[in-house]
Formats: sequence, C-alpha cells, structure tokens
Amino acid sequence: GYPHALELAQRLLRMADQSSDPIQAQQGHFAVADTLYWQADFQTARLHLEQVGATYLPAHHKRHVADFGEDVGVTSGAYLSWVLWFLGFPDQARETSRQAVALARQLGHPYSLAYALTFAAILHCRLRQPEKALALAEETLELASQHGFPLWQIGAMLSRGWAQVLQGKRDGIESLQQCVDATRAAMGGVTLVVLGPLVDAYNALGMADAARTMSDEALATGGAIGDHHIEAELQRLKGESLLGIADPDEAQAEACFRQALEISKRQRAKSLELRAAMSMAR
Repeated sequence: GYPHALELAQRLLRMADQSSDPIQAQQGHFAVADTLYWQADFQTARLHLEQVGATYLPAHHKRHVADFGEDVGVTSGAYLSWVLWFLGFPDQARETSRQAVALARQLGHPYSLAYALTFAAILHCRLRQPEKALALAEETLELASQHGFPLWQIGAMLSRGWAQVLQGKRDGIESLQQCVDATRAAMGGVTLVVLGPLVDAYNALGMADAARTMSDEALATGGAIGDHHIEAELQRLKGESLLGIADPDEAQAEACFRQALEISKRQRAKSLELRAAMSMAR
C-alpha cells in the first residue's frame, strides 16, 4: 500500500541527495510527492513538487526520458496542478496545468504529452468544466491511439464519459463503467480516480442507488489501499445520493456531509471543504 511506497520513495530521495545528481534528486522528490498525494498530504506534496520545478531544466529532458521514460518537468507540473486544486487554488491549478502541457509540446515527447493532457482533462472535470475536459480528452485519445498508450486511453475515456454525462448524454455512463473495469485490470492502485467521477455521474443522472453502492465500495477500496485523496468528496457524494433515493435519509446524509467537512479540513483540501459546506447548506 501507500505507506510502504512512501518509505521506499523517501529512501530513494535520501540516496539521490547524497549523489548530488539533480536528475536523481528530481525523481526522488517526485516519487515522494506522488505517494503523498494519494495519502492526501497535499501540503507536503506541494513542497516536493515545487522543489522539482525549481531545479528542473529542459536540458535534463533526454536523461529523464532515457532513464525513466517520461519527463519529470511535465509530470511534476501535472501533479502540482491537481495538488493546487485540492488546496483551493483553482486559477493556479489551471495555469500550472497549461504550463505542463506547453512544456510537453515544446519537448515533443508524446508519452509526456499524453500524461499532461490526461491530468489536464481530469483537472477540468474537477473544475466542473465539461466542454474543456472533453476537448482535452479527445486530443489525448487521438495521441494515445496513435502511439499505443493504453493507460492514457483509459484516462481520456474517463474524462470524456464524465463530460458527456454532465452535458446530458446518458451513454457516457457506460464509458465510465468500462474505465473502472480497465483500471482495475491495468492499475488497481489508482481505482479511486475513476470511481469518484462514476459516483458523481450516477448522481447527475439521478441514479441514486447506484451512486450510494459505488460510493461505499470506493470508500472501502480507499481504506484498504490507503488512498485518501478523494475521501471527503466520496463522503459528500454519498450524502447527495442518500438525499436522492426513493426514501431520502436526511440524517444519514447530514452525517456524511459533516464527515466530508471534517476530512477536508484535516487535509487542508479547501476545494472539497467548500463543496461539502455547500452540500450541507442545501
């Protein structure tokens, strides 16, 4: 699980710091930040990602790609955009995402570009901007199909499916369900990235029973693997689903909203705290 991964990442960073090789150090900081992100320590993840940004040079690109298959200037920027969104800085998140995509285009590295575009599309789902998410997803799909990147294909289908549902196209839900199955098979550790939007989409379509079942499953999965990054949002979505079922359970919904508030406050996840507070007020 993530606690063990964090230990390994911290060991990698210590070794990198001793070697005084900036490329190793950047990868070390990135590995630590990546793991902290899933554990919902957004504040510390941000510090490590900003450390990468402060020392990265495009001249490092060839070695990053040769040794790691992707460019850390791009990947750290992509993660930083997500972290900034959680911490309550949507404009900075959008700008950081734009810069990561621009850097990937400038470097002309298709895998890093698909990475940045996938993160950008999911960011715009979180910003609740379906048109922008859809445009980014379509570009990612084209790139991923062209170069054979199955993981980024799944990520693009996720954003596309969510955006379609929000635009009133019901069949987007099937695409999201396929994404969940594909993610479980390919990379079980990140399943919550797809389960969150699926629960959201169920609620948007008025499928409250499915939303409630899926939110319970997602919360259980997160607890089992130590992934807490959208725990507050899953609690909030569960609360919304409890208000949408045939026999609404207001007391239980309120308890979910209260929990969402507590979790988001503890994680300093301002964006999720704001959402929970709005659900509570309604």
